[in-house]
Amino acid sequence: MFQELLNKIIQASNIALFPHKNPDGDALGSTFAFKEILESLGKRAFVVFEDDEMSPILNSVVGSENNIPCDDYDLFVAIDSANTDRISKKSDLFFSKGVESTIVIDHHFHSNTKFGGLNFVKDAPACGEVMYNIAQEWGVSITPSMATNMYLAIVFDTINFSISNVTPSTLIAGAELLKLGADMDKVQLQFKLKSPSQIRLRNVLFENSTIKDGLAHTYCTLNELDISGATAGDCEGLVNEFAYIQGIKVAMLFRKLHDGEFKVSLRSNSDKFDVNAFAAIFGGGGHVRAAGCTILDVDFFETMAKFVDGARVWLDNDGDLSKVNGL
Repeated sequence: MFQELLNKIIQASNIALFPHKNPDGDALGSTFAFKEILESLGKRAFVVFEDDEMSPILNSVVGSENNIPCDDYDLFVAIDSANTDRISKKSDLFFSKGVESTIVIDHHFHSNTKFGGLNFVKDAPACGEVMYNIAQEWGVSITPSMATNMYLAIVFDTINFSISNVTPSTLIAGAELLKLGADMDKVQLQFKLKSPSQIRLRNVLFENSTIKDGLAHTYCTLNELDISGATAGDCEGLVNEFAYIQGIKVAMLFRKLHDGEFKVSLRSNSDKFDVNAFAAIFGGGGHVRAAGCTILDVDFFETMAKFVDGARVWLDNDGDLSKVNGL
C-alpha cells in the first residue's frame, strides 16, 4: 500500500492538500509534514484553507508561512478526514478532476468512508503517526521541521500521549521524532497555551453544562461564541475538559455552526461506551473514545435534547446501542 501511494504521487506534479475543516493540531501538523515530504520528492504542494479556518495552532506549524498556490493541480489529497463532510467547503475543488485524481490519507480506520480514488487509511491514534510511517517506508530523510510537525500532530490528537489507543509504536515514533529534531518545547507550549477568548469560551461551556449520572453535556451558540471573541478553532478539544470530570463516562459538546447546522463532539472514558458507534447512528464517526458528527437542518435545542436523551438511554443500558434511536 505504501508503494501504491508513492506511485500515485510520482505521477503528479502539482498537489493540493486538504486538512479537514476547522483543522486541529493533527490535521495541520500532518498536512504540512506531508507537504514537506512531497517537496523532498520534487513535487509542488499547496495546503488549501478557507478564509475562516485559520487557527492559532498555525503559529507552531513549521512551513505554514511558505504556503504558495500552484497554477494548476493534477492530484488532490485529503488528510485526516473520514468523510467528505469534513472537507465540505472544499469538496468541489477536491473532486474537480474526478475521483481518480484524489487520495485520502487518514487514521480513522473504523469510520472512514473510503471516498478517494486511493484510500490510504491506517489504524493509528493520530494521522501524524501515519505520516511518520510514510516517511520511513519511502526512505525520506525526516528533517527537524518535518519532525516538529509530526510530533505536534501526535501530541494534539493523543492529548499528549495519554489516550487509550496510544500504542508502543506511537511512543516510539514520538521518541524518534525528538531524536530527529522535533521542537518539543514549541509543541508543548502550543498544546498547553490558551487564549483569553478560549478561557472566556470555557467559562461559557461550564455555565451551560449539565453533569449528572455519568453524562456531561454542554453547548455554545453562535452568539455566545461571538461574545467570547472565540473562533470555531477555539472549541477544538474543550470537550476533553468535561470527559475528565470524576464519575463521567461520556461527555458531549454541542456547537452551533450556522442556521440549521451544528457540530457534536463526543468523548468516552470506557471502551464499553463506543462513541464512534454512537455517532454513526447520527451520521458521524471517529474513534472508540473520541468521535463526532454534524447535524443539518434541525432546531438546535430540540435536537440537542433528543441527542442527550439517546445518550442517557445508552448509558442506562450499559452501552447497549440497540435501544438508541436516531433523529
